[in-house]
Amino acid sequence: MRRKARLSRSSLYCICVVAAAWIHPGCKPKEATIPPNQPHDSSNVTIQTELQRAVDLPLVHDPSQRPLPVSRPAADARRWALQALEDGYRKSGRTNLLWDATVQQAFAAYVDYSRLNTTNWPALKAALARIPDECDDAMIQYMRVRYREQSESKDATTLEFLRAQEALQRSEHHPAFTFMAGLRAVQSLGAGQSNAGANRITWTTICLQDLARDTNAPVDEVFNAANQWVEFRRGKAWTDYVTRDLLPILEQGWGHTERWFRFRGRTEIRFAWGERGGGYANTVPEAGWEGFRQHLEQAEGFLAKAWQMNTNAAETAYLIMRVELGQGRSRPRMETWFNRAMSLNTNFYDAASLMSFYLEPRWYGSEAAALKFARSCATSPQWGGQVPLVLADLHRSLARYYSLSNSPAYWHRPAVWRDVQASYERFFALNPEAVNWRHNYAKDAYDCGQYAEFLQQAKRFTAGTNHTFFGGTEKFLEMLERASAATARASP
Repeated sequence: MRRKARLSRSSLYCICVVAAAWIHPGCKPKEATIPPNQPHDSSNVTIQTELQRAVDLPLVHDPSQRPLPVSRPAADARRWALQALEDGYRKSGRTNLLWDATVQQAFAAYVDYSRLNTTNWPALKAALARIPDECDDAMIQYMRVRYREQSESKDATTLEFLRAQEALQRSEHHPAFTFMAGLRAVQSLGAGQSNAGANRITWTTICLQDLARDTNAPVDEVFNAANQWVEFRRGKAWTDYVTRDLLPILEQGWGHTERWFRFRGRTEIRFAWGERGGGYANTVPEAGWEGFRQHLEQAEGFLAKAWQMNTNAAETAYLIMRVELGQGRSRPRMETWFNRAMSLNTNFYDAASLMSFYLEPRWYGSEAAALKFARSCATSPQWGGQVPLVLADLHRSLARYYSLSNSPAYWHRPAVWRDVQASYERFFALNPEAVNWRHNYAKDAYDCGQYAEFLQQAKRFTAGTNHTFFGGTEKFLEMLERASAATARASP
């Protein structure tokens, strides 16, 4: 998985490595068990106190026993989101004539930024700045931490997200927004194993279910949230947990839609890899292969129906690529669906990344085939966005495949550096404002032994240095010292 300096970006991890290890008990429990994950490694007492303090809040696990959320229908997704925010604001009782108008302006800027146009960040920033500190609406509280510019420590950010999530849980805001706050809180927390951390996951899951129960919500609002949550963790256990109550709700309210069939294709792909497991082929039992084949066939059927209903959905074409990765029927089939995906979305990084992965020697191609394709990603005049980074990503993947992840024997090859440099230079030519990706460029330059370039990129961290990305402050300073010494020795 390729990682941006501040925000992680999912790509192939969800289909390539599957965490095993959670077995349903023989008797089906009334409440779904949350599969374990790595705990948050913070020793911050305030965070632990925050988690423990909220652990006893009442939870109604059975969707049929919870009130049905009903929003007002709207002509389009923007109007729906805006009026849902305004309704939640009024119902929550945090209104005040001193800031009501500025809150409404902030809601409008938030909807535009998060759902329509991520280039209007200045409008959202200015709108939030105009709201007085005394305004304690839960959604405003969440927006303040979610869209804060100044850098804070991981523990401080985690604490604020947890408090914003709880505030929204206690408010009358729509589950669509409470779900997003929960997603960010769990992301920040690290999805700990403690009962308190599990409660945060349960809250978020319930909010997603309640969003799906509101058939006045826009279909994209529902399924975009469902996709984010089902892809949040790897493994069969997580997919089972998320979909257990969610799938019946979605089928009842949305089973006639193309998005339903697309989502079912996605979940069947995940079930397939859950059956197979993440080991080498010779470690998979026959029952695992049989389940793998059956779920991929079901995924294929759902996705064929989705494509029949809507041939303009690049995501459907991409998901069929994921089916082909498992089935391995033919490279022409893979290329057909890749071309369809890219013709519909010329900046479709995930599709390009998956095509590159498919062509690797570990799958159905060779190093030469994968490199030829990845280099085209860095030179194509049609493809943009993050697609040029596929070339640098491929070298990371190949290094892992050859068990040379941190070895100069791989990274100090001149051809590798030429590719890495071409990948980033093309990316920044297309995305000059993507300053956080300078961290990635710096890290890859360092691994390639290009210490002067590492130092140059480090000077361009204009939004601040994310030391965690490099392994911590001490590690980053060590890299700076080594690079400076090497550069000084190389100078005439």
